[in-house]
Amino acid sequence: MPVEVIFPRVDMEMTSGRIAQWHAQDGATVAAGAPLFEIETDKAAMEIEAPASGTLRIQPHEAGATIPVGAPVAWIVAPGETWTPAPVAPTAPPVAPAGNKVAPAPSPSPSPVAADARLLRATPLARREAAQHGLDLAAIAGSGPRGRVRHSDVLEALAERAPPPPAPPTIPAGRADGLHLERFGPAQGVPVVLLHGFGAELSNWQPVWRLLEAARPVVAVDLPGHGRSPAGGVRLAELVDAVVAALRQAGIERFHLVGHSLGGAVALGIADMLPGLVRSLGLLAPAGFGPEIDAAFLAGFVAAERAESLRPWLHRLVADPALITDGFLRATLRAQAAPGRRDYQRALADSLFPDGTQALALRGLLDGLAVPAKVIWGQADAIIPARHARGLPAHVAVHLAPGTGHLPHLEAPALVARLLGELAAAGQ
Repeated sequence: MPVEVIFPRVDMEMTSGRIAQWHAQDGATVAAGAPLFEIETDKAAMEIEAPASGTLRIQPHEAGATIPVGAPVAWIVAPGETWTPAPVAPTAPPVAPAGNKVAPAPSPSPSPVAADARLLRATPLARREAAQHGLDLAAIAGSGPRGRVRHSDVLEALAERAPPPPAPPTIPAGRADGLHLERFGPAQGVPVVLLHGFGAELSNWQPVWRLLEAARPVVAVDLPGHGRSPAGGVRLAELVDAVVAALRQAGIERFHLVGHSLGGAVALGIADMLPGLVRSLGLLAPAGFGPEIDAAFLAGFVAAERAESLRPWLHRLVADPALITDGFLRATLRAQAAPGRRDYQRALADSLFPDGTQALALRGLLDGLAVPAKVIWGQADAIIPARHARGLPAHVAVHLAPGTGHLPHLEAPALVARLLGELAAAGQ
């Protein structure tokens, strides 16, 4: 019998939504798993796949109509099957006060695909960001399915108002086909994806992943121009796209996401880009929540080429300088010595932190977040002040670690692992 396609629930509070656009015409042949249509609520926008293969028969709905969760929107008919369209419930005309005439309601569009094509293809966050900055969405080329404008597209359009930063050099060493990542723990289950901060690499997460990997899979990623990953773009949207591409290439479809400092900004961008795939979000001293950042650290860290000049800057990362061991110092020097590494990091810092100020403004992305989220910050953070955690939305849990600096995953790994474990369990 024909397979019914219903309007899905994408978050716990959702009761209805609307179809932003169809990817297939009524009567078209579709394959199981192929993109079928996009839905949009006030919190999320995501693509829905075909549950079976066959001929698509779309249930007509008025353009822009709000559809209850669970209502049928289409059927997929196998060869040889018969299908009778379900009757469309009539819409009651509005009641007007006595003496007033009510204009007849316009006839619904005979083709849902044609009607949805007239709707502006843009995510809710993209529309809000464009409105705040006076951008015309129609003039922005969308990178989403069928040209849909995403939040990252709007950010790129804003960045193009200013002269673009110089193109960074590429790093010859490393993988040319994508970012470097490593897996730990069991093979089955939804993994925890870890993104490091500026100037770091995935090995910095080792104290935490050793505590997490006994219970769930862990994936650690080297950001562009860090660790064993080649250099890439220097805009936040380019970092987001690079990580998303690496996860897709690795076959990682749904995941819990954790980011530290610059990695926190990238993680929040990914959560905004893929609201239906990120199960939970953990942010450690994230960038993008306020303008202040230690500009002297950024410049000094990138410029340092000897242990004597690098050690004082590494000490500023932690509350207890004894945590910066000789081994940690030597490992950092080796990583910074990679060809082109310092040039890329200078270009990255100039793009995201011009004149020692955070150009990222990401707090607003938390407002529409529909998954469990925690922000973890060291009270003694000398790089990005912990006061940036004040005034976050009530649905985001904030944890301030006493006696901890900018690296809570190195300074208090047991606490961080426990909080991240709780977060992943809540988003399971």
